Amino acid sequence: MTDNFKLLLGGRFDIANAEFKDLIAQTSDFKQTEAFSPRVGIVLPADSTDLTLRQL
Repeated sequence: MTDNFKLLLGGRFDIANAEFKDLIAQTSDFKQTEAFSPRVGIVLPADSTDLTLRQL
């Protein structure tokens, strides 16, 4: 973008598996869940001359 701001683009893809067994009823079930989490942002490098941090 500029020398001070950077564009951040990314993502994460997760898969979760679970298997359930009922030993008494002699049944089982399998579940799989998938999810994508996007990540978008603007990054400004921290510089002590640009930012003043205050303790609340």
